[in-house]
Amino acid sequence: MSTANLSASPDQDLVARFLDGDEAAYAELDRRYRGTVFRKILGIVRHRERAEDLTQETFRKMAQHLDGYSAAREFEPWLTTIAKNTARDYVQRAVFRSNARGARSLERVENRAADDPYASDTPRPDTAEFAQALDVALSQLRPHHRRAFILREMEGRDYDDIADLMGVSAGTVGSYLTRARQNLKRKLQPFLDPLPKDRQ
Repeated sequence: MSTANLSASPDQDLVARFLDGDEAAYAELDRRYRGTVFRKILGIVRHRERAEDLTQETFRKMAQHLDGYSAAREFEPWLTTIAKNTARDYVQRAVFRSNARGARSLERVENRAADDPYASDTPRPDTAEFAQALDVALSQLRPHHRRAFILREMEGRDYDDIADLMGVSAGTVGSYLTRARQNLKRKLQPFLDPLPKDRQ
């Protein structure tokens, strides 16, 4: 099938062709939706390079799980759900890893998810509630606190790098991070508590 014909094909036809081994069909899905997925992720992680990495991860997950996609469903909402969950899982891990109790809870969640190949593509019971709380909590941080938190917890930069980027001292960076973590911990405390026994 020509490129022109592929571009006119419904999403469901492209999925079927890719599952039959047609790499051009995958390329067309990528061309059709990469921009949409990138914008959705960028709105959550607020960092362009990280959004590009997570967009790539989203399409990798899409390819892995297409055999579980039902043609009765609209493809774009299915794909953007994977994108949103991929981005939110990433931010959730960054928030959890900045808190010792949260890190222990996260380890239990990840251990359970290892047994479920769809775990990162399917909302967990608390995902929607957490995502809403996280969006609000991040948006309410002071801009310099939010930037310091993203640079440290999401990008893994050291204090001196952050200080250079923000034009402040390393001590000021430490102060920004302390305030950001305190505010996020307070707003997201229900998600940072150890999981109840019936969810472990």
